[in-house]
Amino acid sequence: MTTFGQIVARQSALTLWCLVFVITAVSIRMSGPTGEQTRFVLNQDNLCLQAAARSAVDLSRAVTGNRVQISSVEVGPMEADAIAEYSSDSNQIRFSSSSFFTADEVLHAAGHEVVHAIFDKAELNPYVDHPCWDSRLLVEEVAAEVLGAHIAGRVRTKQGDDGEALTRRLVGEYRSQCDWSAPGNFRRRIWTLAPRLEPERYAAEPLYSIAVHYGPLWMVDAIDEICREHPDLWVAAHVIAGRFIEPIDPPVVTGQPSPSTAPP
Repeated sequence: MTTFGQIVARQSALTLWCLVFVITAVSIRMSGPTGEQTRFVLNQDNLCLQAAARSAVDLSRAVTGNRVQISSVEVGPMEADAIAEYSSDSNQIRFSSSSFFTADEVLHAAGHEVVHAIFDKAELNPYVDHPCWDSRLLVEEVAAEVLGAHIAGRVRTKQGDDGEALTRRLVGEYRSQCDWSAPGNFRRRIWTLAPRLEPERYAAEPLYSIAVHYGPLWMVDAIDEICREHPDLWVAAHVIAGRFIEPIDPPVVTGQPSPSTAPP
């Protein structure tokens, strides 16, 4: 998800939430439902966001060749650290009803989630229950941010605006948050703050869900270059996965040869 919550834009709702979280170390407690659940009803702002989000997703799919199907685009309550999320089970993209979006942020979020849909449907990063999978998830999230910025720029260009300027701005803002040497960047703050938190008082999951979106600068730059080298963004996603997502061998069973030593 833009996750799982993250659109890294200078004025995005998630960025503001992250900043508050990192500075104040707010504890987010996940509690079960109590009493009768209140049915969520879209207000006028939510309906406007839903219309904008549906349009942005359609436009994002169009510039990637409509190679993935999205069953629906909805607006509703989400976890505090998420502003948009793609569900592989339902092929749905959901935007947070409590976040505040600009037009560029909606477009970038849509592109980000469409990239997740591409990775899912093309099986570029199949899930495995293995500790190393977290590093593969980081690659997919960096790809979703950078490739999502290129998708947003393509859409703006088709609308007659300066899409290249939008892409450069979005990638630049994301890059600054991944730059360990930049003052106040999220990547450094998260990894500096995490060891200081008391597990019994603060939930680790919000920090993890933010941190997994911020990769090293060399990866950001390499993925940006791949997007520029491959005008077909569907192809670009495949190149990114082929270069950075390493397969995880199945566990070795005692008495049987390992995959690396088994005869072809």
